[in-house]
Amino acid sequence: MGHSEGDHTTLTAQRQRLANAAGPKRSVDCGVEDGYALLKNFVASPSALARFAGNAAANSDDRPVVAYIALRITYAPEAAPGDRLVALLQRLNIDSTDLLTATLSKPAGRAAAHRLEAYWAARTQFIVAGLQVRPAASAPARTSAPPMTHCGALPAAWPAATHTRPAAC
Repeated sequence: MGHSEGDHTTLTAQRQRLANAAGPKRSVDCGVEDGYALLKNFVASPSALARFAGNAAANSDDRPVVAYIALRITYAPEAAPGDRLVALLQRLNIDSTDLLTATLSKPAGRAAAHRLEAYWAARTQFIVAGLQVRPAASAPARTSAPPMTHCGALPAAWPAATHTRPAAC
């Protein structure tokens, strides 16, 4: 989604990029049906990422900050993963006008921006609500993992009964 010119995107531009994407699978085969399906997965706009990064040094081969911090966060976390995700979503505060400025002068562009904002707010509420979910004491224990849906090559060692493939894969 990055643009070398630093320009904003439009849903039309995203539809065209998805339709023209090169690769072994069409984007729709892997769950990205349209521009909304792509943009709804954003957690930050360019300006939110710039504010979040602040003056931090970039992660690079000669200064691999992420590689060292990832171990601490994984093996000695200060908070549960869901709590960290909610804190990150609240701190980043995504704004559709930062992504779709080029189309906001038209009613359809304003409607698209409103739709994305509503989706992002509902997503955060869903995640927050999920933090409170606990298994019921009376729930039966699972004896096997649920089937996975996977698009792409699977290791030969995986038993066929543990996964299903979408029809297009």
